[in-house]
Amino acid sequence: MGTPTVFALNPCDKCDIERVLLVSENLDCLTTEMLNEFLCTFDKSCSVNVEYSEFSNETLYAVLEKAPTLFFQVIANGQFDNDILIEEIKNPINDLIDLQSVYDNAKSLFFEKELKTKYLNALIIAAEKNGENLEE
Repeated sequence: MGTPTVFALNPCDKCDIERVLLVSENLDCLTTEMLNEFLCTFDKSCSVNVEYSEFSNETLYAVLEKAPTLFFQVIANGQFDNDILIEEIKNPINDLIDLQSVYDNAKSLFFEKELKTKYLNALIIAAEKNGENLEE
């Protein structure tokens, strides 16, 4: 009998679609560990992986929609490249996302103002790219 594998202790693999799938399948019961491992997969090098890029972008928006509080808690405490995550948010793959709802949910949260403002501005840019204007 070996030691059971603990997913949370695995090193972060950039562009790891399995971690995206785990988060996508558990949107209603996300844990900090799941979200940490998902967010750490984002990397500039992933742009060449179309399947990962599209799936991770859709999943990122799903997380923002379903678990905004957990998302902001994790990014505030994590060691993520916020610039990459913000670029992802500025460029939604799916134009069916209710950006106003995502924006309103994020805006209502109490988090570090500068960080939250960067993400809110990214949502405004995403909406403009979709031809929408968000009510701020």
